[in-house]
Amino acid sequence: MRKYGSDNLNAVNQRERKPDALSNCTILNQTAESLHVECTEGFDGGLQQEFIMEVYDTQTRKLVSNVTSKNPIFTVGGLESGLGFDVGLYASNKKGRSDVSHLHAFTLKSAEKHTVVKPSKPLPPENCTLVHQSQFYLRIKCQVAEKKRDVRNTYVLQVFHADSRILIGTATSQTPDDIIFKNMPQRCDDLLLFVRTKDAASIMSDANIIYAPKNTQIRTGGKTLERGSLIKYEGCSVMLCSNNRLP
Repeated sequence: MRKYGSDNLNAVNQRERKPDALSNCTILNQTAESLHVECTEGFDGGLQQEFIMEVYDTQTRKLVSNVTSKNPIFTVGGLESGLGFDVGLYASNKKGRSDVSHLHAFTLKSAEKHTVVKPSKPLPPENCTLVHQSQFYLRIKCQVAEKKRDVRNTYVLQVFHADSRILIGTATSQTPDDIIFKNMPQRCDDLLLFVRTKDAASIMSDANIIYAPKNTQIRTGGKTLERGSLIKYEGCSVMLCSNNRLP
């Protein structure tokens, strides 16, 4: 019995490993003295992980800030205005640390902080619709006017549980009219789909939100909502993608 237990423990230890790298790291806000960055976490290696952001002065290569967080969400203040920074982000557990994800950021010049709160965001994609949903994957199609399209932009799909707001996963595409998410959850739950534009500076747009409920018919005020109906969900205009019920 003792040998069997030891073998099991060894097998568990062999499965444990360092965590996967962070992905989709994005600068959501930058001021004259602070940066706010959010990432998507990967597999934790079977162990509890933590997340680290290191900020280096681009010119001197000196480490100016080190932030550790339980979630891949980072805010650092007290930075000097008008400087460029190289940012390294990674996950760590007791088996080691992940590969580093890199961003380049800058703080606004002090004269700008009275007139500019944050850098201008790219425009979100428009007319996003859910064109396919199965137990294996879902596909989103959006539109971007030709004159507004930038080949350097990336289109980001974030899939959340509608009730818990837990992020299920993220997918990216270089074209707005074919965004595919393949890591569908086994349970058929209501989903919220956030579609954003990320520009070459890793600044993310506001979200175009699609509500994708499970298969239950909705009636409101005696009226059945059909595919494509626009509804209000917590203050946002949301496209109902099938004959389903809001939570």
